[in-house]
Amino acid sequence: MKRLLLIAFALSFSSLVKANEFDSYVGLGVGQATIETDYTITIGATDYEVDEEANPAVLYAKAGGYLMSNFGMEARLAFGLAGYGDKYEVEVDGVSGEADVKAEVDSLLGLYATYRGGVGTGSSFYALFGATFGAATLRDDDTGTKLDSREVTSWSYGVGVNLQGFNIEYMNYLHEEDYDLTAINVGYMIQF
Repeated sequence: MKRLLLIAFALSFSSLVKANEFDSYVGLGVGQATIETDYTITIGATDYEVDEEANPAVLYAKAGGYLMSNFGMEARLAFGLAGYGDKYEVEVDGVSGEADVKAEVDSLLGLYATYRGGVGTGSSFYALFGATFGAATLRDDDTGTKLDSREVTSWSYGVGVNLQGFNIEYMNYLHEEDYDLTAINVGYMIQF
């Protein structure tokens, strides 16, 4: 699936050379991601289930084009901009303590079919559906030990609004039974 996404990503950029045939765009933005995960830590001979939610920042770039006035394709690449660290209260066998956990988005790579409405009014809304490959890591900030590290490929979707090139959107990038990565993004795009 990774190879398929990489090939599709490359082909989507090569199609942008034909900019006169359809409406193309590039964009850049930042987002506040939310990683929700369940993972297991082992202390001694005992495994403990941990539910975690963290909010690292991401930087993304996107490029796409519309094959018709409302339907098109978009490719995205994102990286963690800053890790999110927090102290969590942990209780093991009746003994309480704190754990410093840092969450980082390592990378996201996606290809999406897009629909936009309200074209020609200076503002528009859009929806995306496709697939994303992503990697994220949760680690103990004190020791550097990885608590959870995932490489996930899953279906993705999102909705957003454009206003004079500025956009705000919600994206559900990754979803598994015990792992979710979503984001609220703001950015700017240039059409050509």
